[in-house]
Amino acid sequence: NNFKFCKLFRSNKNYFFNCALVSFDYKGDRGELFKYDDSQQSINQNGHWGGTQYKPSGQIVKCRTLQSILDELKIYNIKKFFLDTEGYEFEVLKGINYKKTKILEIDVETHDKAVFKTMQDEEKAITSFLKNFNYYKPDETQTKGHILYKLK
Repeated sequence: NNFKFCKLFRSNKNYFFNCALVSFDYKGDRGELFKYDDSQQSINQNGHWGGTQYKPSGQIVKCRTLQSILDELKIYNIKKFFLDTEGYEFEVLKGINYKKTKILEIDVETHDKAVFKTMQDEEKAITSFLKNFNYYKPDETQTKGHILYKLK
């Protein structure tokens, strides 16, 4: 499977967790992965699916917040964080304790039809959420599908 393949061909400086990343408000400790184009990518977040392209995989995995992994690894300062979870970036971002973990830059890849109808809807939700933790979008050119946020 993809998890074993990644683990086999990456350096020892990487950490691997076979789990689904969820928000702090996710109920439960396990979830079924859903497939999109034959790759397992996301879990059903209490019926938030916006599109029909996601199909049940039958694989049940442990659900964790990203903060729980950062705590386990004792990582509390991050210079640059790139996030691409095929439409569930907002859910992952809601699983970080920004008072505990300082992230200087967050580069988010946006997707449409997973949770939000459009990439613009996802961007608005993420921007509004991160603004609560003193993040802003710099005047630098944003590329389509990628949004850069910096800590003030």
